[in-house]
Amino acid sequence: MMIDINNTTDSFYEKLFENSNGIQVIVDGDNGQIVNANKTACGFYEYSKEQIKKLKIYDISKIDDLEEMNHIFNQTLEPKNTEVYLTHKLSNGSIKDSKVIFLKMCIDGKIYFNMTISDILEGKNTKEKSSKTERGLENSEEMLRKVDVNCRKILDRLPVAIILSSGIEQKMIYQNPRFIEFFGYTFDELFNISDWWPIAYPDPEYREFVSKEWDTRFAEAMKNQSEIEPMEVNITTKDGSIKQVCIHATVVGEVNCITFIDMTERKKAEEAIRLVSAYNRSMIEASLDALVAIDSEGRIIDVNSSTEKSTGYSREELIGKYIFNYFTNPEKSRNAHKQVFKLGSIEECELELKHKDGYVTTVICNASVYKDECGQVKGVFLSARDINERKIREEELEKQKSAAEEANILKSQFLANMSHELRTPVNVIFSAIQLFELYLKKSSDMNSLNWNEHLKAMKQNCQRLLRLINNLIDITKIEAGFIELKLKNVNVVSIVEDITLSVAEYARGKDIYVQFDTEIEEKIMALDPDRLERTFLNLLSNAIKFTGKNGNVFVNVYDRGTSVIISVKDTGIGIPQDRINDIFERFTQVENTMVRTNEGSGIGLSIVKSFVEMHGGTVNVLSEVGVGSEFIIELPVNILLKEYNKNFTSINKKQNYAEVLDIEFSDIYK
Repeated sequence: MMIDINNTTDSFYEKLFENSNGIQVIVDGDNGQIVNANKTACGFYEYSKEQIKKLKIYDISKIDDLEEMNHIFNQTLEPKNTEVYLTHKLSNGSIKDSKVIFLKMCIDGKIYFNMTISDILEGKNTKEKSSKTERGLENSEEMLRKVDVNCRKILDRLPVAIILSSGIEQKMIYQNPRFIEFFGYTFDELFNISDWWPIAYPDPEYREFVSKEWDTRFAEAMKNQSEIEPMEVNITTKDGSIKQVCIHATVVGEVNCITFIDMTERKKAEEAIRLVSAYNRSMIEASLDALVAIDSEGRIIDVNSSTEKSTGYSREELIGKYIFNYFTNPEKSRNAHKQVFKLGSIEECELELKHKDGYVTTVICNASVYKDECGQVKGVFLSARDINERKIREEELEKQKSAAEEANILKSQFLANMSHELRTPVNVIFSAIQLFELYLKKSSDMNSLNWNEHLKAMKQNCQRLLRLINNLIDITKIEAGFIELKLKNVNVVSIVEDITLSVAEYARGKDIYVQFDTEIEEKIMALDPDRLERTFLNLLSNAIKFTGKNGNVFVNVYDRGTSVIISVKDTGIGIPQDRINDIFERFTQVENTMVRTNEGSGIGLSIVKSFVEMHGGTVNVLSEVGVGSEFIIELPVNILLKEYNKNFTSINKKQNYAEVLDIEFSDIYK
């Protein structure tokens, strides 16, 4: 309708509009701008008056409603209200379904819309429900007409065998196709229930058992109008095969609905599972290891007979108990249990299993998690192997090893004793040669017989034999651990210098020049002078042996504060790189061609290494074929808590030092 507000005061309409209980919004008809809204509208939209007047009607309506609003805005000015349902957006983002009455107005030649809004969700729902109810009532009769037909179709299409019977007499009134297919009989062949029993259960005793049980259950169900408790029976079909079925039945009034579920394949599967389970159980029971199933908390679920033997407890006593209590170290077993869940398995975890009688068995445990059908970890399978016998065997092997080592020591002692026994006659022979030499010197025809050269050869070979025996004695004593250092506080520089100068004179006879140099003149340290002398005589002997004429041998001493380094360097034939690691092994020589020119047993460098290591030092070698070799000895500086003997000299006064050199250099041909 048309409203002319020209003759009405603004304050009157403003108060009327503002205090209205209805939701009132004034909208510009040209652009949809909200020009005013009363208090109730501001509360509904949750905007202040200033905020809502900045919005357009499209800002507070869902997009789906815009087309309908555009249609209203474009209507001609008619004296009637337009009622629509719109969805409004509130300031907090929520939405409300509302009924809106649009009143189109013309004020001063401009079109406005007065929107009266009401929350009609409940009314709308009621209307919809009413509409649905009316539609439902219209459809109900049609549905009732179809129900009988549909029920019959449902029964026909069910995948289980079904029969319907009536009354206590159980007169058969319906069989679905699945029943006929399952048992092989048509409705005409099997409509009388009395004919059913001897056909389905041909064995009289079994038929009587099933019939009696069925009648009891059926009578109870008829009385209570309830379901019949399911029965599992064997039924003979038309082709003579036997089906294992589960019979369900429900009594409704006078109608009995009976279903037959074929359990034949399921029973076969269950039997197969039972046989597999029995087989697996037999394997578990046959295991000599203790096998235990444990849940996630550590409680025992199942055990085999070996577990009963290992613990002394019966299966019934063990199940439900915490397995940790059966080990001597419960904390270690708990940690192992946690590790299984963390890693999935553990191997070779050694624990001690307590027996009921009190004794302890050492076991090696292996464990892994097991999962359910969904892949969720449920618990742990544990195997525990008794290793007491293995421990006994290991102890026996250790005893045998000790016995072998002891026998080896005895062998070394025997070799040492034999070496002493060999050295004694050699000394006698050597003394006889010396006496023979004395007589020859008094003979006038000695030179004509050239016995002097023969005597030199005999003497050198005796010295070589004596050197070999000395080395054998030393190496066997070292191996047996019988050599002890006789340490003294001595000047190592003086000892090395004395040895070098003594050898230098000998080396000049082979046109080899030996030079000595040192960074320091004195370095007092605890050493065994005799072992040190043997060490450097061996190194110098090797250097001269493998250095040709006009070659050089350099001996240098370096002070490193806490250690002393002694270097023996030659310009000889050198050592191949692939043999450097072998030269300190006893009886090892670099190559056979050397043996033809310079004899040797291969023991010397092994003794050098042993003597150096007995002093707590190290020996290393640098070498290049055709250039020469350098042996570097590093000895730690240690001092004995006693006064230093300044008068000590490395030369043994009891024996001519020339003879010492002759023995040590006896395998070098002159």
